[in-house]
Amino acid sequence: MTRHRVSTAVALAIVCAVARPVISQTRDRTALAGLEGVGIIVEKVADAAGIHGLTRTALLIDAELALGQAGIRVLPMTEYLDAPSAPYLHINLDATATPTAGLFAYAIDVQLRQDVLSAIVADTELYDVVTWRVRQDVRTVEANQLREVRAQVRELVAAFVADYGAANTK
Repeated sequence: MTRHRVSTAVALAIVCAVARPVISQTRDRTALAGLEGVGIIVEKVADAAGIHGLTRTALLIDAELALGQAGIRVLPMTEYLDAPSAPYLHINLDATATPTAGLFAYAIDVQLRQDVLSAIVADTELYDVVTWRVRQDVRTVEANQLREVRAQVRELVAAFVADYGAANTK
């Protein structure tokens, strides 16, 4: 068991030393044009991160505030599911604690997902697809610095807000 913990800590240290932060983007603003609002889904955050104050609820509140302050209507589930493309902002923070090193490895993925028809398949089935995306690949942080991760999630949500605003100027 101790050998496994040491191996995990060494592997994580190598990732920290070698990996550079990467932000990947699929920011097609045309997919945002004409949307009258979006739902928000935040995936469950690891319990270990919650102990340090980084919770699903905190991320949801941050996203709702950011969209609301920008004038983007946040649709409850019953409304966005009935909207023409069922648009929702999907936020996923994947945070994993190391058992002994006191570090968290994490990745952030913020997507706008919508229902679309296939141009290839001749049917009326809708497919839930990513139409806008920004993400940050794996990084590490000490447990006492998880507030910085929350700020990074807010930055990625702010990118959505900016693109939504640019696509919906009147």
